[in-house]
Amino acid sequence: MSSKSVAGQIPSLTEKVHDATSQEVKGRLVCLKVDGVTKMSRQFIGINIQYVESTQLVIRTLALKMSGRRTALNLKSEILSTLDLYGIRLLNILTSTTDAGANMIKMSALLREAQEDDVDAKMNGSQSSNWTTTCRR
Repeated sequence: MSSKSVAGQIPSLTEKVHDATSQEVKGRLVCLKVDGVTKMSRQFIGINIQYVESTQLVIRTLALKMSGRRTALNLKSEILSTLDLYGIRLLNILTSTTDAGANMIKMSALLREAQEDDVDAKMNGSQSSNWTTTCRR
């Protein structure tokens, strides 16, 4: 198998993994994990989810992206677009885990506000959000 043939298979394999993951998480409550790193002057963001399937913890990486400035608004936008690609609604996010950076904490607050807006729209203000934020150090 040549490197050319392997490279040609990546798009179809990526689509299969994406479709399988989308089906696995459909309608499930999931825990969101977000982390950023800078290596050799390049910034990356990793977006993962966790959920329980038959007493087993399942961890899926949804995205590992090069990012520009990691402001709270940019991070929120990246996360929302990634969740949308997999059909994960904000109402299905049970918890969020990030590092303790100011941008991550602000991003979590922005996502929580968006989730609360979704809850308010769905329940006409009769229920508060169950969103919690955990910071790793």
